[in-house]
Amino acid sequence: VISLAAREDLKGYGNYTFRSVLTIEDQIKAVAEFLKEQLESKRVAILLPDSTYGWDVMDRARTEFASAGLEIADVQIYPANGTDFKDQLRRMTRLDQPKLRRDEVCAKNADAAQVAAGCVKKLADLKPIVDFDTLFVPDFADTAGLVLPTLPYLRIYGIQVVGLSGMNSTKLIERAGDSSEGTIFVDSFV
Repeated sequence: VISLAAREDLKGYGNYTFRSVLTIEDQIKAVAEFLKEQLESKRVAILLPDSTYGWDVMDRARTEFASAGLEIADVQIYPANGTDFKDQLRRMTRLDQPKLRRDEVCAKNADAAQVAAGCVKKLADLKPIVDFDTLFVPDFADTAGLVLPTLPYLRIYGIQVVGLSGMNSTKLIERAGDSSEGTIFVDSFV
């Protein structure tokens, strides 16, 4: 029997059962090693679906990232099959409560030096605070393809987006377009 599932335990199917895909655990180990060794990441934010799959990934990621010396900077959860990720990404980048950042808004009579120092004219102009270098999105291409365009919409730049084999589909490019460029995912056939 050849399994096409990423299910961890295939022992109940006999001695002649073979897996043709990477398990979730294998994928997360590969991602953790890649983030640490190749990307030299230090802080990872995780945006995951509220599903059995999402929580299985989270359980394994917590262990593997810690053993690779990666800090999980933030975890935000969205409904399974979600299509809008702005609230989670706003919370992740401190754009969710702009009134707490009033000190970053220029005074009404601000001079050129204050504006040059980085204050903004109105709350809506606040820049995201990105305190992580990698965004881990363990979901499938149809959903991840909707997450990716949200990043530039919220002016979140300079982070590496990584995922698992579920992103290996043309749906990622169909949905995300140019926003999918540079996205990295692990797969056994890549």
